[in-house]
Amino acid sequence: MDANSFQFLALIQARRGHLPEAEAAIRRALDIRPTYAYGHYYLGLCLLERGNRDAPLLEMEQETTDDGKQAGLAIVYYALGRREESDVALARLVKERADVDAFMVAAVFAQRGQSDEAMHWLERAYVQKDAGLFSVKFDFPLKNLEQDLRYKAFLKKMNLPEKWRQSTIFRSAASRGESLRSRAGCSLAGQTHRRARCVIGWSSW
Repeated sequence: MDANSFQFLALIQARRGHLPEAEAAIRRALDIRPTYAYGHYYLGLCLLERGNRDAPLLEMEQETTDDGKQAGLAIVYYALGRREESDVALARLVKERADVDAFMVAAVFAQRGQSDEAMHWLERAYVQKDAGLFSVKFDFPLKNLEQDLRYKAFLKKMNLPEKWRQSTIFRSAASRGESLRSRAGCSLAGQTHRRARCVIGWSSW
């Protein structure tokens, strides 16, 4: 069983608005690999989206990657009205990861509703060829940018369709996700992640 497969499925389900299914998938990834990178970050985001006020902070504090932990804390503190603590976590993320993790910074700003800053960091991620951009269509903090004309233009620059369900990778991942639920031993990570890189047009950078 592959934790990457369930994490990928969780992202797809969350962006589709299927939050119970997303939570179940990311919990399965953590069952398989308790120290799974970004597992607690995405579980925390999912719980936050589901209206849980306490558990998301506990999840972010357990995140094993430093950038995921700082980004998660910045998001959750902001949602809890603890703006100063959110700013401190975000400032640390920017200070330590600006040159290699611009996409994560963009996600924080998007989740906080700061679209100008989010778009600035997405453009920076593009220049850096940030690996995180493979999830620009389904990383669910970016859902807040869906109606922004600049985001739509950015997707076009990435050779991606505006309507994410039109994309081959999502049709494929959704169907493969059904297989994951029925056949727990299935592995999608390698093939779907390679296809993600192809679909978003990395070769055109």
